[in-house]
Amino acid sequence: MTTRKTLLYKNSFEPDGWAVNHVQGCSHGCRFPCYAYLMSKRFGRVNSYKDWLIPFVVSNYRELIDKELKKLQGRIRRVVMSFMTDPFMYDPGTGDLIPDVKEATYYIIRAVNSCGIPVTTLTKGFYPDDLPVEELHGDNCYGVTLVSLNENFRLHMEPFTAPYEMRLSSLRKVSERGGNTWVCMEPYPTPNIDRTAGEIDTILEKIDFTGTIAFGALNYSKLTEKYKESRLFYGKMSERVREFCRKKGIEFSPH
Repeated sequence: MTTRKTLLYKNSFEPDGWAVNHVQGCSHGCRFPCYAYLMSKRFGRVNSYKDWLIPFVVSNYRELIDKELKKLQGRIRRVVMSFMTDPFMYDPGTGDLIPDVKEATYYIIRAVNSCGIPVTTLTKGFYPDDLPVEELHGDNCYGVTLVSLNENFRLHMEPFTAPYEMRLSSLRKVSERGGNTWVCMEPYPTPNIDRTAGEIDTILEKIDFTGTIAFGALNYSKLTEKYKESRLFYGKMSERVREFCRKKGIEFSPH
């Protein structure tokens, strides 16, 4: 069982923005390396990669979110879910979302929205059909991470995440229901990590319905460092994403 003293914390990426990490650990097991795992191990929250793969929902999340929203109302412009975990965590064994993580995510989104505050979510899982998009805050923004369409790459680097098409299909449904959507193309691999990395236009054509595309390099990786032309490669890829967004009227967010 995991308990916390606080849940909401200031998000340094945007003014008056806050974030919440309501789960300790992540079943997705990404090997980029994962910043969240490295920080959790460094500060003694988990002992090993194996421990990290077993997520625990913060048991007092309801009490904390309700109390902190009352205390901080008027100071929060937006809440992000989540920098250190995944709000819609996928279970490859069942092909569905992890139930207690989904339940906690739904509760927190509703609690935050009830205070008039929008939420931004980002997942490597998928958005379930029962997500009440129409009932939630109109400025909520729902995102997926998508750095490839190569399933062999996913199974190697993001071994327990939802298949790429599953992520895309769920995001399209959210968009069709009027939800604001975005795609995070970070950390984007170099061609020595994913042989299809240069085929970025194929990915872009799949996400032309979304409102925002964020693009960023795979940093702090020895594999990226081995690719001698990585700086040139990322410059070219970033420009192709920027140009695509300009043509399609999509907001481009360089990371």
